[in-house]
Amino acid sequence: MKIAPVAVFILLVSPARSEPLDCTIHPSLKVEVTSPVEGILQDVLVEQGERVVEGQILAQLQSDVERASLAIARARAESRTALQTAESRYGFYQTRLDRARQLFDRKAAPAEALERAQTEFTIAEHELENARTDLKFAALEVKRAEALLALKTVRSPFDGIVVQQFLDPGALVGDRAIILELANLDPLIVRAFVPVKDYPVVTASSRATVLPQAPFDTPISTEITHVDSVFDMASGTFGVELSFANPDYRMPSGLRCTLNFNVGD
Repeated sequence: MKIAPVAVFILLVSPARSEPLDCTIHPSLKVEVTSPVEGILQDVLVEQGERVVEGQILAQLQSDVERASLAIARARAESRTALQTAESRYGFYQTRLDRARQLFDRKAAPAEALERAQTEFTIAEHELENARTDLKFAALEVKRAEALLALKTVRSPFDGIVVQQFLDPGALVGDRAIILELANLDPLIVRAFVPVKDYPVVTASSRATVLPQAPFDTPISTEITHVDSVFDMASGTFGVELSFANPDYRMPSGLRCTLNFNVGD
């Protein structure tokens, strides 16, 4: 009995374009700004809606004690009196020791005088080393005082915009107290939940076109930056993130939008 040959056909199906999907536009970064130390809020130097740059001073806590401590530390570090005194004593006893050795070599002075001069010189040498060490520690104290003072200054961790102010001057800044909320609007992030059936469309795409809600409804080309590897079984969807540059902050965050994936791009 002969077996008829069987032809096997493989059907190659190109991903079809999906229907427009709902999406939302978010900041790429959103941070609640706090203080690393407790204290009384002295001043808030920015306002809601103001653009800030990385390192800019946002708020200042009362720091009279820290400033006084820094002034004292600097005064100690700049003082050379103890070092100059120790250097003078060192030079004086070194000269006495040299003279005592000369006299001892000529047998014009007893050994006890040489030993006494050696002891005095050794003590002066130790005092000079201690004076130099004290100056090094004084310089370190200045750095420590500067670091403590810097903790009273709240700076922006990135370029962004002030979303909201939570505390006013005079408020106690305690543990986890939020002073301001900042957001980074460049780039902006687009988030969408895509049906599982459209997974081939997403994986075949590198970009998508986003249409924000009116009056900002100008199409924007965005780049796919993340596709969830774990799907949500309850809704039958998976998450996708996209991003686009917004250097002039013309596009606000918090908008609804729709997107279409650009298959083959």
